Amino acid sequence: LDAVQPHLAAALEANRKGFQGRSGRVRGFGAGSTYPQIWVRDSATLVPITRFGYPRAYLDSWLEEILCHQQPSGELLDWVASGEPGHFRADAPHVREVYRRGAVVLAGDRNTTELDQESSAVQAAYEVVRITGDLRWLRKDVAGQPVLDRLDRALSYVWREHRHQGTGLLENAMTADWGDVSPSHADQRAIYLDDATPVVVGLYTNALFVRAADSLAELHDLTQATVPAALWRGRAAEIRLAIDRDLWQADKGFYRMQLPVAGPSDRTATDTADIF
Repeated sequence: LDAVQPHLAAALEANRKGFQGRSGRVRGFGAGSTYPQIWVRDSATLVPITRFGYPRAYLDSWLEEILCHQQPSGELLDWVASGEPGHFRADAPHVREVYRRGAVVLAGDRNTTELDQESSAVQAAYEVVRITGDLRWLRKDVAGQPVLDRLDRALSYVWREHRHQGTGLLENAMTADWGDVSPSHADQRAIYLDDATPVVVGLYTNALFVRAADSLAELHDLTQATVPAALWRGRAAEIRLAIDRDLWQADKGFYRMQLPVAGPSDRTATDTADIF
């Protein structure tokens, strides 16, 4: 572990990003040196290590910027970057301008085959509070709404809009590599859910939601909001039970990664129950 540490620090520094956003100066990290974007899932993963080498802005400014661009439904973007949308269209065909003021132009997009964006944002916020102990940050105004309210709206969107009617689990497209690889498209259409893409209820999506719902409940507890805390714990418990009911394979001794379900496509997802 000691030998690895210098490489971790070097990797973070090589991927350090900064730009002027809607919320002010945005600081964070990319998903690789060739990516100009700040991605919500990758950034959330890095928060626990970022704290050891970088100041507070690298923990939360990128998340505040992501929350600034929240949709009325509660949905979040996958990423935000500085620059005209045309700079990113080759890899993100549906990219759009999300903010413009003077010389500041921001582009953003959402990978609609995936459903980990909102869970990642909630988990990142939980880590920020756990690391800093700063409960006041949860009440910070971000584009007219407190951070905690935006987190609540984000995870509520997932619960409200993406549950499979039969199982009660969250559904999304059948993909690999965080949605960049699809059985339906060999080009960048792979990152968008369409009528050709099979749908599943997956272990990854639902496990991340359970963790995020439990974390959101704890944040509400810390602010003495007992009613929403109980609500999110109940939702986490409901999904946890459904995971065990529908994805656990007692005869094999492991959880299946995904269960094919009916979606907009006539194409049925490959059954991967035998793959550990």
